[in-house]
Amino acid sequence: MKGLFYLATIIIFTLSSSANAEAIYHRLIWDNSPQFEATIGYTPTTNAEYYVTYGFSPNEQNWQSKSPHTSTTFDNTLESEFVTLSSLPANSPVYYRVCSSSGCGERLWFKTAPTDNSPYTVIAGGDTRTGWTTRRKGNQLVAKIRPLFIMHGGDYTNANTASEMSEYLSDWQLTFSNDVIEGTAYKRIYPFIATHGNHEDRNYNTLCQVFGVDYNSDNYCDAKDTFGAFNISPLLRVYTLNSQFKNSGWSSHANSMNQWLSQDLSINAGSAKWRMAQYHKPMYPHYTGKSDNTILVSWWAQLFYNHGVNLVVESDTHINKITQALKPSGIGFTSTTTGGTVYVGEGSWGAPARSANDPKSWTIDFASIQQFKVISVTQEKLTVRTAQFSSGAETLTKSQRDLDPLMLPGSIQWWSASDIGDSLVLSKATNGLSIIDSGNGGPVDPPTSKEIAIGETKSGLAGSSSAEIHFSIPVPAGTKNLSISTSGGSGDVDLYVNPGQKASSTRYDCRPYKSGNAESCQYTTPTSDTYFVMLKGYSSFSSVTLKVTGEVDGNTGGGNGGGTCDVTGIDVYPNWPQLDWQGNPSHASSGDKMVYQDSIYQAKYWTQTIPGSDNSWSTVCQ
Repeated sequence: MKGLFYLATIIIFTLSSSANAEAIYHRLIWDNSPQFEATIGYTPTTNAEYYVTYGFSPNEQNWQSKSPHTSTTFDNTLESEFVTLSSLPANSPVYYRVCSSSGCGERLWFKTAPTDNSPYTVIAGGDTRTGWTTRRKGNQLVAKIRPLFIMHGGDYTNANTASEMSEYLSDWQLTFSNDVIEGTAYKRIYPFIATHGNHEDRNYNTLCQVFGVDYNSDNYCDAKDTFGAFNISPLLRVYTLNSQFKNSGWSSHANSMNQWLSQDLSINAGSAKWRMAQYHKPMYPHYTGKSDNTILVSWWAQLFYNHGVNLVVESDTHINKITQALKPSGIGFTSTTTGGTVYVGEGSWGAPARSANDPKSWTIDFASIQQFKVISVTQEKLTVRTAQFSSGAETLTKSQRDLDPLMLPGSIQWWSASDIGDSLVLSKATNGLSIIDSGNGGPVDPPTSKEIAIGETKSGLAGSSSAEIHFSIPVPAGTKNLSISTSGGSGDVDLYVNPGQKASSTRYDCRPYKSGNAESCQYTTPTSDTYFVMLKGYSSFSSVTLKVTGEVDGNTGGGNGGGTCDVTGIDVYPNWPQLDWQGNPSHASSGDKMVYQDSIYQAKYWTQTIPGSDNSWSTVCQ
């Protein structure tokens, strides 16, 4: 009996030691040839020598072992080891455990990328840095969706310290899916493609030190590991770029990156059906608190368009946005229905959502929400959906994902965009770029904005029950006592008003909801430079009048009372107030005033058009 007790004690002690010696903070990286290769990362918990044992079935008797090729220390504290597996079978499961002399840890598995045109699901998002509760909800949603891989747009933490990165990596374990394979418990781990964000700027080696990224395959950890490209399969090539090279002191790295990008796009862009890019800073943030990054436009916009980049994922701003298919125009963009690049983003995978308040003429819709993108990739189309982080989503099983690589869980809270719905469907134009598919075989035309200025009246408005009429109101800085009202006519129309983003029946700041057509919304001190109005028929209506009044620069109405405008100190077209990256006058930005033909106009967003010639301008004085 004493012998049995002693044996049991040894077994318990051994199991306890093994558990305590397990590696932690598992992560899996794709940076090259994901059909045949992957880099396994982990943090050791003892001074023992760790290694990875792996195979292509759950039968561990047939597995082989490999020692780490790289060990790193991040922020003087966080230790990591990396093992790159190569010569893997394509489109196949790979099973592995991290072991040491004390034993082996939990069982993990992942799937390699295909070499054929098999479809798959991708998750893309960024800015996990703060808001841990929401970040964890997003991570848990990954486990429910079961993507082939993840694109992370950067800003993993706030201060980029070892303690915060450890917390991030601990939370990342929530992305793993629980499986039982041949009677044994496994966790599915999802590879991700890492991007450098501005919150990594204190250490430009973060990607290689924390994740083992080696985009250029030189076995050396430096800032060159922050950009690269590779084919996921014949369907998709992914480009990862470093927008932070725009910072002072990094011009040589920027030049090197952009020369590489131009060459790679010329040589390899046609090697896959679709081309996607990710980087951190958006070219044109959809939040007024962020400056336009026109240097990125000058670097990449034309290259993307010339070489058929179909979809770009941006981060940083902590909002959600989708755009029309775009083509470069000067230092900006115009919408196109004949093939362009679609831009989506902008972060908010945990970081507190900011106000979505800076739409462009080519924005389809935007919102202040926590989200990431779920992208379905097929030969015929890319379908982009925006998932919000509710806890009610169902969980896909392994067998469901095995049967259908595009299946998505039920009860996900999908964001619905105006004029598009919850699915942004991209098909390929004859020029290789993207057109937005309306579902009837044709592209979606860019929406025509109906603008009404302060001091203006729209009469004769009519519609059927549930019909919607939309307007935008440019609101110059300093405007007071903004009044938006409906009156007259017959029937019953409801007024909806929302600052900063398009009004809808679920998105509004003011909704009087009265019988008849006499409704109004009042704003003593407007908080946005654009107010959006929706008129929706409670029943059919006709001959309704919409009126907008306010005090602009001390004048009642729109400032167009027929007097002489005071143009002192205001730039006269074509003397642009803003400069391009070379220092030449080139454009106006949101809030800039300009004089044209003795009238004063204010830019609602970035523009190069003649003041007052289109909807990018509001009238201040005529």
